[in-house]
Parts: sequence; C-alpha cells; structure tokens
Amino acid sequence: MALSKAVELAKTMVNQTPIKIFTDNRAAIQASSNPKSKNHIARQIFLSLLSSPNIKLNWIKAHAGYFGNESADLQAKSAADSETTNIHQIKFSKAFFKNTSKEVPDSRVAANLGRCNHRSTNPQYHP
Repeated sequence: MALSKAVELAKTMVNQTPIKIFTDNRAAIQASSNPKSKNHIARQIFLSLLSSPNIKLNWIKAHAGYFGNESADLQAKSAADSETTNIHQIKFSKAFFKNTSKEVPDSRVAANLGRCNHRSTNPQYHP
C-alpha cells in the first residue's frame, strides 16, 4: 500500500527527472514487476511504472539503519499499535478471506466471511 502511494505521488511530479523509490519490501517490487499479477494493487503499480519510465523501484535491506526506512518502519508500527485505526478503510484481498476461512471452524461463517457489514462501527460477520 505504501509503495502504491509513493508511486502515485511520484507521478504527480511535473518534471520528468529520474525518481528512485526505495523499499525494503522485495515481494512488492517483484509483484509490481509482473504484468500478470493477481494482486490489483501490484497491477496498478505496474501500469503506473509503465506509463512513467522515469520512476524506478529500488530494494534496500530492512533494519540496516537507512534513515527514511527506519522512519517509515516506526510510523507503520505506530499505526499498527494505534487504537484509532479505521478498519473500514482497510481493503482485504480475496486471498486473505480464502486463507482466513480455512481457519474458521463454522462452515456457515467460513462460506460468508467476505460479507462483512462495513457500515457499522463494530464489524460483524453475517452468515
């Protein structure tokens, strides 16, 4: 998700100077380089990079002391630990629901796991 936001922000730059985006998420780079990826976010990144050849993705080692990377990790941890995270803004993949349904013992709940009431303040699954 962060990589997608970074690419979209880079696309708004007026000049066509080379832009390098550094990430420690090698899987995101690989998925974004695959035009046949089943992940819709990865496909969006791929198309954005295809239309903006001045934007390049670069992998860096995680937890190696890179200032921007360490700062991003701290912000992500802070958001994850926050009680104010709005779960209604989180987009779950089909794979998430498929994998989660394997862990749910009640077959009625597993079959309808994707139908979640996103309008309520307390999401509930409705079998």
